[in-house]
Amino acid sequence: MVSRDWNALAMHYLAQARSLELTTVARVVREVVERLLPSIPNLRSLNVGKCYKLTSADVGAILKSCPQLQALHFEGCRIADAALRAIIAANPPLRALNLRDCKMVTDSGMKDLFAHFAQLQYLNVSGCKIQRLGIGEAESQDSLRLLDISRTTIRGEALTDIAKRFPRLFHLNLEECSQVNEAWLKTCFSSPCPALTSLNLSWNSSVTDDCLESVTKLVATHCPRLENLQLEQCYKITDHCLTLLADSCPSLRFLKIRGCNKITAEGLAAFASLLPGCRVLQEKGQRKDYRLVLPDDPLAPLTFL
Repeated sequence: MVSRDWNALAMHYLAQARSLELTTVARVVREVVERLLPSIPNLRSLNVGKCYKLTSADVGAILKSCPQLQALHFEGCRIADAALRAIIAANPPLRALNLRDCKMVTDSGMKDLFAHFAQLQYLNVSGCKIQRLGIGEAESQDSLRLLDISRTTIRGEALTDIAKRFPRLFHLNLEECSQVNEAWLKTCFSSPCPALTSLNLSWNSSVTDDCLESVTKLVATHCPRLENLQLEQCYKITDHCLTLLADSCPSLRFLKIRGCNKITAEGLAAFASLLPGCRVLQEKGQRKDYRLVLPDDPLAPLTFL
């Protein structure tokens, strides 16, 4: 039996907690919301990923108990737009929001997000029902640094606005965006993105040598700091794209081309001679040692690419 003194000590230290992870504890989420969180009023980061029984009402209760939350991670939760409206209504000092695979979240819920959270730095809506992302509803927002809109049906006009709306964007993930094409990518990178360091275009069949020839010319001018580029399963690209990248992206340090079967050993050797400092991942199972870190945001999760 736990002594009262030990319980009091545990509650004392719990009250000082700044970060809490409760992933996959679906069965006890209601008890956590009702009994535990009110004891941690100074909580800054909460991860309830894959807590499938979490409801939109629970999200409102969480924010009522922990009004100073700066990072919320709901990956895989069955929450909908009502949860986002609850977050907006509570108006916490939000800096990081992870909605990955929250498949009931739509543009309707995202509509006013940026207008309310001017300090938002990290946003992940991968796998959500997103086409517009609420872009166009507010002025330019230079706080956003990491944006993951992979596996969505984001429209081309939204990509155009992304470059203009988020001038300090550090990482952009467009993996498996079915609506992405060459024209939209050209428009996206026609605006300066001087802070962009990491770009993921994997699993997009529209990424070809001709597409990259157009895009890399723009990237060379508008994204001079690009270090990490992922082209996994862009099966139409050939050795020619490696020459383009070597010429246009001299700062490149990491290139992922797994599944790009038209790239040859000779092409890789030529690329290595042109950019000897760039690590190339081509085979499944190779160690991924490029770590994307946002140094000025201790609450945003580390992202291993």
